[in-house]
Amino acid sequence: MSISVIIPTYNYGRYITSALCSVFLQDYRPLEVIVIDDGSTDSTPDALKKASDWLLDQKNKHPELYSGIELKVLLQDNAGPAAARNAGLQIATGNFIAFLDADDVFPVDRLTHMVRILEENSSADMVFGLVQPVPDGVDILNLELADCVDANDNSLPKEFNCMDYAVQGPNLMMGVHSGVYRSQSVSEIGYFDASLRYYEDVDWLVRAELLECSMLFTDQVVLYHRKHEQSMTADAQGMIKGHLKYIRKLRSTNQVMPESFKRRWNFSNL
Repeated sequence: MSISVIIPTYNYGRYITSALCSVFLQDYRPLEVIVIDDGSTDSTPDALKKASDWLLDQKNKHPELYSGIELKVLLQDNAGPAAARNAGLQIATGNFIAFLDADDVFPVDRLTHMVRILEENSSADMVFGLVQPVPDGVDILNLELADCVDANDNSLPKEFNCMDYAVQGPNLMMGVHSGVYRSQSVSEIGYFDASLRYYEDVDWLVRAELLECSMLFTDQVVLYHRKHEQSMTADAQGMIKGHLKYIRKLRSTNQVMPESFKRRWNFSNL
């Protein structure tokens, strides 16, 4: 059973290597990594080229570690995170799907842990875990390609742990980046609404709720969420406009956010 990790990125050249390294460090195989460069104008293309070349080199040097990883890089004009995720979904081949924002990182055993839960619960469509917010200045988040292999014994490094640097505890943060999904369920939910630059993940998860998808939850931290001033969620004005646009969508389609969704995610502002 394979898994596809979809990573949209826009002008996150300073972070994308760390995100990729956290995926390369996963012990789950086969692993398909799909990065969608959403029209970046910074160092992102160079970072992705370097990562692609590095992975090819490691496959030759350490096939026992990296032969099960495939990295695909897509380039598109800037169209927003929803369109970028959709582009990734169009070519994803995994039995399971995970999403990662380019400024966040996965804990080492994240994919194995969450896929195991789905394999042990065949009727579940998706599983979510806790998100640990971490300040941007924490050096441990800044992974380099060289961190992915220990030169002494050619083995994966020990777990990197950001918990000691947290300014608040982990929480059940609503967002597609905290889950792993069966690909069949993703197909039934459909693509993200590319007309929404904000709240596109809320819209997608609401549709999952309306389809009565079976959702499980684990109390394990499954994502280190980097807090920084350049993130989309830090754009208060953009979030407000996105909020209003999503409300207008709900009203125009005569939809109501399910009460079960509000309770599940402690989401009471719509």
